[in-house]
Amino acid sequence: ILLLKDKPDTGYRSILGWAFFCLNDRLAATSLWGISGDDDEAKLGGALSCLIREGFSEKLRVEFAALAACSNFIVSVVCCRLLAEAFFSQGNFQKAIHWARRSEWRTPRDLSVKRLIARSLQRGKDRKSAIECWTEIASISPEDAEAQEQLGRLALETKDPAKAADFFRRSLAIDPFRGELRLLLGDIALDSDD
Repeated sequence: ILLLKDKPDTGYRSILGWAFFCLNDRLAATSLWGISGDDDEAKLGGALSCLIREGFSEKLRVEFAALAACSNFIVSVVCCRLLAEAFFSQGNFQKAIHWARRSEWRTPRDLSVKRLIARSLQRGKDRKSAIECWTEIASISPEDAEAQEQLGRLALETKDPAKAADFFRRSLAIDPFRGELRLLLGDIALDSDD
């Protein structure tokens, strides 16, 4: 970012916008895309700016869906991702899964999209598919504490406390600051003493 920020070339502004987007500074990304010279990026920047200011609306859904069909690969993937996030936040997990899968199809190695799919499946009460998705994430990235935790929570739902405890211990070994898991492990231990 430091190397690119003072470059006058609009191509560098586009790259810098993507860097800010990846760092989750979406507001900075929108301003840079607005002056990048790329029409699709400028449209994405405008739509994302409206999303940040006003929230998700039907008009923005239509705009993001149109951009998801554009020829700019990165813009298309990001729009699918943004639609998935918006529908997830509204509790429409089927549409969140639909748009996240479209993003995943284009970027199959993006674990953040896979996590969004897994969360949507879990919240949508598709336990079997959620377990498969979290298991895939855990196999790709064994150091993913969230995947281990969610597999433990799903094991609790299926009444398998020993398996849940194993997953919770794995999650805590990766990230010891997941205090709630210690409480769940305590509850499992208390229940097993009965």
